[in-house]
Amino acid sequence: MPELPEVETIKRALESIIVNKKIISIEIFKPKLIKSDLETFKKSLIDKTFLKLTRQGKYLFFHLSDNLVLINHLRMEGKYQFKHPNDNLESHARIIFHLDDGNELVYRDSRMFGMFYLSDESFYQNLDFIKKVGKEPFYLDAKELFDNIKRHKETEIKTVLLNQEVIAGLGNIYVDETLFRSKIHPSTKAKFISQDDCKVILKNAIDVLNLAIAKGGSTIKSYKSINDVDGHFQVDLLVYAKASLPCPNCQKPLKFMKINGRGTTYCSRCQRKKGQKFIAITGLYGSGKSTVTKMFADDNYKIYSCDALIKELYEDKTIQDKIKILFNINSIDFTHIRNAILKNDKLDKKLKNILYPPLKNKILKIFKNHKENVVIEVPLLFDAKMGNMFDIIIGVKNEVELRNKFITNRDKSLDLKKYYDERNHFLDHLDECDYIIDNNKNLKDLEKEVLKIKKELNI
Repeated sequence: MPELPEVETIKRALESIIVNKKIISIEIFKPKLIKSDLETFKKSLIDKTFLKLTRQGKYLFFHLSDNLVLINHLRMEGKYQFKHPNDNLESHARIIFHLDDGNELVYRDSRMFGMFYLSDESFYQNLDFIKKVGKEPFYLDAKELFDNIKRHKETEIKTVLLNQEVIAGLGNIYVDETLFRSKIHPSTKAKFISQDDCKVILKNAIDVLNLAIAKGGSTIKSYKSINDVDGHFQVDLLVYAKASLPCPNCQKPLKFMKINGRGTTYCSRCQRKKGQKFIAITGLYGSGKSTVTKMFADDNYKIYSCDALIKELYEDKTIQDKIKILFNINSIDFTHIRNAILKNDKLDKKLKNILYPPLKNKILKIFKNHKENVVIEVPLLFDAKMGNMFDIIIGVKNEVELRNKFITNRDKSLDLKKYYDERNHFLDHLDECDYIIDNNKNLKDLEKEVLKIKKELNI
């Protein structure tokens, strides 16, 4: 979707070629794009001259003679082509404005989410959908932004900044870029954003937007300014659409999550989350994950174990029925199930397909039901592809000899350890952990490491 820099680039391009040109006829192939009266729209625009173009947020305003104002929002796929009648008409042409110099201004929109509305100079700013558009970063001060944000205190800051009534012109690309430069975690609740944070947000938003405007916007997927001309700011993007690539500041892999349905790229190390945090403890079988998890059991942390959550799932009749069918058994027999999956990788995978989706739902419910920090021991975090569900990942690591000793002391089978190790990709994802705890020393040293992390997390 074109954002402020892209719409500003389109405005400037159009202004340079259509100002002082008159509309002599109009072809409308998709009337649904016209949100004002269709007949009035067609009749009123004939013989009117383009005088200037302005913009507010992502809205374009074509100011015409006789005090008319044509309002356009490009939505996701709207774009323009300026052409001579003998030139090829590009695909998805929806409206053609025939001009008095013999050329044509073509509005194209593959998904037809764009809109046009005809108004006049004396009234267009009073239209409800225009009155709702907030100020752009260039015209906001920190106090105004802070006051706007406070009205949405339980909403993630990313979602708040995408709200065009709070601040106009920022979309998914530039919010990700602004928050990264501001060192603010995108899922931080708005109530934790201070007025000083707002100063930083505004400064970085303005810097990012100005640079993007200078580069003609960002051509991501289908955006083109006019006549299929690309923007070039995408080469300057630091995080947007770069999940798993190294953070330009700390070199840790950038993470990806969805916030209110919007894809979001960020660095969990450089963008520390304020307020409630969701923390995963992971590591290999016998590394001491449970011990570390229990060290978080106090008033500021609620702890859970995925092993316990899985046991709860086994008590669910619907899940039991699926497992019985999968293993061809009449009742849940854990020894039989364990022996079967040790021998058959396909059965193991199918069992996970039964258990992992409801496990993720259980975890999300836990997050929703607590206001405190939540710590969950997740042995197969990366195998289950649950890393992006957590704000902080703490890995617990120790030497093989210590793990073997720990497991055999608990009367566990080393064959079982081998099975878990083969399916646990923890060692392949060490760089995705925010902290790595060395559990090769004594309990007192382990407690010191955990205490240090807890102090950092509570900053």
